[in-house]
Amino acid sequence: MPTLESRLRQMASAEQRRAAIELASVVLPLAEMGSLGLPPGGLGPIADAIRAGTSIPSVDEARHALLSMPEMDRDEEPEGLAWFAFGAVVAWVYAADANTTSPSDGVAQTFNRVSELLDEIDEDLGDTQLLNRLLLVMNGLGGTTESWATLSQGVQEAADRLRSR
Repeated sequence: MPTLESRLRQMASAEQRRAAIELASVVLPLAEMGSLGLPPGGLGPIADAIRAGTSIPSVDEARHALLSMPEMDRDEEPEGLAWFAFGAVVAWVYAADANTTSPSDGVAQTFNRVSELLDEIDEDLGDTQLLNRLLLVMNGLGGTTESWATLSQGVQEAADRLRSR
């Protein structure tokens, strides 16, 4: 049985681009968790530009706005809550990659980063099951717009809980 990553890599390019956007959208609520030097307006407008995908140059411009963040030049990823925010930004960089240069690599890297973030939330909170919920959605057991929205809402609730600790 092929792995989920290999199945993602075998999808049509257009599906890979859409999947990368859906995956990155799930972790968008994490962007506000740390004190990252986000571009003006935060991650939301950049995510919107990547989602809109009006042209490869516009998506690439949004990608470069993320890559120009000071945290991207550091040797180590931030710690604590900022790690979650940084991870959300990285997921959006990969989603932009999927929509500009390499749909196959971009969707696989987006999936891996989102999985890592959700697994860490599950570990920290102990009762969220976000990674399992993501895997169910990704395995076609609920990959509807509603299931993505429900998963994103679960991430938002988990982010709120992590911040209030």
